[in-house]
Amino acid sequence: MKLLILHLCATINICLLCFPYKSFCADNKFKECKKARYCGNQTIRFPFYTDDIPQYCGFPGFELTCINKDVLLLNLFDDQYKITQVFYANNSFRVSNVLSLRSGFCSLSKIRNLELPGGDERFELHSSSTLILFSNCTSQSGDRFSKNKVGCDLKKDGADWVLAMKTDDPDVDFAYEACESVVLAPVHDYGEDGDTDYLNLIRNGFDLKWTVTGCRECKDSASSKGKLGVKVGLAGALAAGVLISAVLLFFFWSKCSSCRYLISSKSVRKDREKVEAFLKLQGNNAPKRFRYRDIKKMTQSFKSKLGQGGYGGVYKGKLPDERAVAVKILNTSKSDGEEFLNEVASISRTSHVNIVSLLGFCFEGPKRALVYEFMPNGSLEKFQSDGKSSAAQQLRWQTLNEIALGIARGLEYLHRGCSTRILHFDIKPHNILLDEKFCPKISDFGLAKLCLGEESIISMQDMRGTPGYIAPEIFSRNFGGVSHKSDVYSYGMMILEMIGAKNNINEEVDNCSSKYFPDWIYDRLELNADQIELADISDEVEEESTRKMLIVGLWCIQTHPSDRPSIKRVLEMLEGNVKSLRIPTRPLLKSTEEPLETFSTT
Repeated sequence: MKLLILHLCATINICLLCFPYKSFCADNKFKECKKARYCGNQTIRFPFYTDDIPQYCGFPGFELTCINKDVLLLNLFDDQYKITQVFYANNSFRVSNVLSLRSGFCSLSKIRNLELPGGDERFELHSSSTLILFSNCTSQSGDRFSKNKVGCDLKKDGADWVLAMKTDDPDVDFAYEACESVVLAPVHDYGEDGDTDYLNLIRNGFDLKWTVTGCRECKDSASSKGKLGVKVGLAGALAAGVLISAVLLFFFWSKCSSCRYLISSKSVRKDREKVEAFLKLQGNNAPKRFRYRDIKKMTQSFKSKLGQGGYGGVYKGKLPDERAVAVKILNTSKSDGEEFLNEVASISRTSHVNIVSLLGFCFEGPKRALVYEFMPNGSLEKFQSDGKSSAAQQLRWQTLNEIALGIARGLEYLHRGCSTRILHFDIKPHNILLDEKFCPKISDFGLAKLCLGEESIISMQDMRGTPGYIAPEIFSRNFGGVSHKSDVYSYGMMILEMIGAKNNINEEVDNCSSKYFPDWIYDRLELNADQIELADISDEVEEESTRKMLIVGLWCIQTHPSDRPSIKRVLEMLEGNVKSLRIPTRPLLKSTEEPLETFSTT
């Protein structure tokens, strides 16, 4: 705290000393920036600048384009938006997608989602509603919703027109079925109820609010007259700096708790705005929203705790229709809202027997909760944390094989079956839930990453996953790029651990001078390539399926991603003939010095 205060005071002193001096010495620049600038009928001033306006008159990242001295454009996510009005009084402007302004109206189907906010903190949607634009629709849907058709050649199939609908339109669900492409377009306001001119609604655009942090001095300086003398400026600034520093020192020491509260409140408010904007764009696709009092009621004030994860506890609850649910309460001290957004954004896009269903959510200030379908048999971790336990022993080899197949099918759906590829990045026993029939369901998408189209290699700034299941390329890009093959590695480690827990191999490995578990398997295979002694094998069918799991697991944990199979190929191997499978070479990356516990989930 002392260092923070000293740093803050020093910064203020420097600013007070420099800005008056700068106003005097750089007066010519300020005069240049004060000149009236226009593009068409739009005034351009701080924080904006163009090619014809010096960059020092604006703020980094706020460059605009003036076409033929008449049309002012803003580039956002590779799309162009025409600025039709600027409201400097409240830091906002109205923009329209250029595609909606072209003659012929034939470009509306090319409009893309405007993803705000999303890492770009310059702009945020301001006082806007949302229109859903459906394209590539059947001609029957066009006939049924003629009042919603916007575009050209309206009599053709939906290649040149779109269906525009409000988010609360009762026919939205039908349109989702009848059309191939969907985007969410922000608009300024729906206006009066009744017939809506959707084309004009789109063309009128929407409002964006801009934020320039920590630079009011720059703006004020641009309008300064710059008449202070150097001596007067320095002396006055020095005296003011000493006085303000003393006041700030006293304030921070006496009100530090209040400062922490203000910082925390600002963070919570920023998270809330980010989440609310995201949910607004989801429209009817968002799961049901619960009040926090509903969460407390369904869990009986969090009476029955099912487990504890890195981001909070999980409690058993019951909906008004008597359905049992699992309620995950997110710990805001360990989450900045990304965990919540990842869960909702990922699971709301899925519908698969091997993916857990998200039934609803709660987001009230710092209180966040996710409501899932209840899995009576808990997580897979319970059945393999201790090979000697009754829970671990009750799963027969055939059941383990079906669980491995189910998880692979769920992953294959995430990687290939969704409209957007989803990489999980935290496949481990704790995140595999089992229903009453031991059908596995992948859960906990807090670390997931969404990928567009067939994107294969992704960029990732932070390390994601659980030690023991993290692929080598996530530690170091020297092993290859991060991709869907990273999930394959985690899957391979998990099914090998399933075999080890069932057969008490973990205990044997622990007593074998710190041997790496996959090395133990390779050693046994080299001694007897045709057979590994496993407990409770009842017939040849179980022996064959278990051997397939072993070989597939070894393929999945290959060091280099290019040597691993895709999850689709994993399914083919598990469902195929064991005689067609060969044992892969021993991975180069292994541990001969650390015991197995180091690589186990905690």
